[in-house]
Amino acid sequence: GVSDWTEGQVFTITTSGRHSIQYYAVDAAGNEESTKTGFVRVDLEAPPAPVNLRAEQVGWQSENNFSVTWDNPLDTSLIGAAYYKLGAPPAGPGDGTLVPNLLSPRIDDIRVPAEGKHDLYVWLRDNAGNFDYTHYAYLPQAFWYDATPPTTTYTITGTPGFADWYRSPVSITL
Repeated sequence: GVSDWTEGQVFTITTSGRHSIQYYAVDAAGNEESTKTGFVRVDLEAPPAPVNLRAEQVGWQSENNFSVTWDNPLDTSLIGAAYYKLGAPPAGPGDGTLVPNLLSPRIDDIRVPAEGKHDLYVWLRDNAGNFDYTHYAYLPQAFWYDATPPTTTYTITGTPGFADWYRSPVSITL
């Protein structure tokens, strides 16, 4: 009945989750509308760090195109995006590359800035927009990039003759 309800009640939801609310109005003449139900989804926490962060490519790669996967942690509104940074931990909220609209726990087409071994940091944003750059997973030396073809030279040991000919057996050292 009407006594279970408070007129003009303002209340605050302070816990994460999907909450149902019931409400109705009564006018000065005593007319009462039917009870309505609404739903409010609240997510107050940033997601934890990715779990089991791993590079798809292992060892030295000649193509500057890398991928990483992980297992999503539990989060009230689920994971919707990820950030990554190469080389050093993120120093602030905007210090990383955003990968929006994740359909799976995976980032493709990561390019490293130079040849060598590169550390990787990944943190997550949930579908409510919560993220905390200090909740990152760290993968040391995640990507190994080497695009420079090898080179070799040789030296010849023997008795030289004329016109680039040798007059003895020769040893070739590479």
